Amino acid sequence: MSENYAIFVEQPHILNVGRYIANGLVRNEAYRLWLEWHPEYPNRFYVINKRTGKILNTEFISAKVFYFIHIINCYEDDDNQELILDISTYDDPSILDNQFLKKLRTECSFYDSGFQASIQRFVIPLKNVDTGIPEGTNLNINGYATRKDKTIIIHGEEIAGKGLEMITLNNLCIGRPYIFAYGTSLTAQSEFTKSVVKVNMETKQTLLWSAGESMIFGEVMFIPLKREACRSFPEMTDINNNGKLGRQRSETGNNNGVEFDRDEDEGYLIVPSMDIRKGYPDYMFFLNAKTMEEVGRVTFNMRIPPAFHGHFLSA
Repeated sequence: MSENYAIFVEQPHILNVGRYIANGLVRNEAYRLWLEWHPEYPNRFYVINKRTGKILNTEFISAKVFYFIHIINCYEDDDNQELILDISTYDDPSILDNQFLKKLRTECSFYDSGFQASIQRFVIPLKNVDTGIPEGTNLNINGYATRKDKTIIIHGEEIAGKGLEMITLNNLCIGRPYIFAYGTSLTAQSEFTKSVVKVNMETKQTLLWSAGESMIFGEVMFIPLKREACRSFPEMTDINNNGKLGRQRSETGNNNGVEFDRDEDEGYLIVPSMDIRKGYPDYMFFLNAKTMEEVGRVTFNMRIPPAFHGHFLSA
């Protein structure tokens, strides 16, 4: 969700009700076997006004079908009237097939392409969506979207290449403009193999940290040092005296009328890790999120298996 909108992303992963009734309830099959992937259908973006609860009438679809598990962040660009949506995308849902025990027990399963997500940015225009704009014309400033008849086609932009998942960020930036995101590669063979990665979402530059070839990582957690490290939104007022709410543009000319706080990455990353070698301890690493340098570690005499999610509770 952004400040004013909730975005629901539909993907063509369809429940086969007949199979569920015939086999799922009787044979207790895994839910993956009830789902069918239909790449002939695009993804659809439903944009809901949070204040009115109404869905925008415009139909938004993806130019290329994708599968996803995690949405990274979503925020509004008020100056250009655009919604910016960042998602970890896969080509298809084969990552789910890799979760079966028979594959998890084989050494090669984690190296399949189904584990290689990429960070894609989708920019949804909130203006210039009427039929008066010629077909094929880019409707966006930040991204690429075109019109075909009454449908707006959203073209994803790759921010970071394949092999990066479990993306996190400074939670104070959720729903707001931001610069930095952090992720891990688990063990997928890519440029990010067995690394913790910091991604600059504006420049697409990456900074990697690794603890060696034998260490794999779970989802990292960002702990901010500043409680107001991200850009804050000024109050919306009737700045043009026309009955419509808006924000005063900042003197620095930044988008959304707010300052870009370069201390967004001032904090620490907590990195759970597992040594795949037998007889070696697992660690919890602590990294300086700004420099991606290790500042400390805790040793465990028990296994810390990689996990999708964790939670930090302050003392």
